[in-house]
Amino acid sequence: MFRVARTGEAWQAELLFKTDRKRFASEQQTPVFLDGLLYAVLPGDGGGERQQLVCMTPAGERVWASGKQNVFGLGPYLAIEGGRLLLLDDVGTLSFARVGRDGFQLIGRYALMKGKGRDAWGPMLLAGGRLYLRDSTRLYCLRLGDS
Repeated sequence: MFRVARTGEAWQAELLFKTDRKRFASEQQTPVFLDGLLYAVLPGDGGGERQQLVCMTPAGERVWASGKQNVFGLGPYLAIEGGRLLLLDDVGTLSFARVGRDGFQLIGRYALMKGKGRDAWGPMLLAGGRLYLRDSTRLYCLRLGDS
């Protein structure tokens, strides 16, 4: 974790702390900052909590992991308002969860690609109430309603 500050015309980065792949890391996707907390899916070599969603404070305190029943591979995750995340696993199962300091709460899960998605790792996009997501061969567009 770095703090970047500007002094006059110069920018400087200060190292605040380091972490390892078993505590907080992300292999394919960019970690998400939502409501003051950081979220990432640990890589496949991330130890006993590999491929789980993990939560960390900006100060480096690990808060929780989603649990072995909630793994996401290299799939993307997207923050949406109200402390919620959309997560897609490698085979195209879409999960909807509420997250925060209190933990991971699965709201729903849908096998969008019927377990046959191939490398469903591309970033997701939410625009105009529509969610765009893909695997290596198909593009999907879902209209999201209020929840």
